[in-house]
Amino acid sequence: MLGIPLRYLLNHPVIAVAELAADPLEIGTTIHEVYVAQREQRQPQCRYESDDNWEQRLHEALGVPWPRNATAEFWDLWPEVRGNKSTRSKMDSGRPGELSALD
Repeated sequence: MLGIPLRYLLNHPVIAVAELAADPLEIGTTIHEVYVAQREQRQPQCRYESDDNWEQRLHEALGVPWPRNATAEFWDLWPEVRGNKSTRSKMDSGRPGELSALD
């Protein structure tokens, strides 16, 4: 639990005691933060799985029909919303959600 702070104390006893005397609350907070960070790193990382049917599941949860009639209309209007292809960034795929940061 106190690996890093204890090592610091052993390697720099004079500085550590002076810092503890100057601001004990800050030292306590630092020790707690180091402990929490080490504990969080020991936990397995969350692996997200993609769901290709997320739109359908969202519509079911909202109680609206799937597929929406507006989907076709959206894709018909999308090129107009994006503007002229020649003025678009070369790195832009033109698909919603994949817009280039250079735009």
